[in-house]
Amino acid sequence: MALYAKVDRGVVRNVVDSDSPPGSPWVACPATVGRGWTNDGSTFAAPIPIAAYSLTQREFIQRFTAAEREALENKAQTGTQGVKDKIAAFKTYIQTGGRIELNDDYIIAVVMQMESAGVIAAGRAAEILAP
Repeated sequence: MALYAKVDRGVVRNVVDSDSPPGSPWVACPATVGRGWTNDGSTFAAPIPIAAYSLTQREFIQRFTAAEREALENKAQTGTQGVKDKIAAFKTYIQTGGRIELNDDYIIAVVMQMESAGVIAAGRAAEILAP
């Protein structure tokens, strides 16, 4: 008997123990593989736990350096009205939504805009948004 994973669009949907391969899209897999794992055609990878994407407001803000937080506050005080409005909307969003989801499209877009605007250094958006 061997284990086989049903892979759909790169994600393991089911695992069965069988004497022979059930056919496509089933592929042989190690005993550690389970639902939610990913497969790129040759390698299986464990899923990143959902909790890794979810931060408290404080945990999220702590991902920014003191200098970055100060630069954001400076933009909130001295930026154009459009910039001030965007920063106010961002602050409201993170204060009223409970936990911050790092895979939230709005959070991703705003952090990327911060990098583009020079509020955070090049490459920092990826670091801040990493699980």
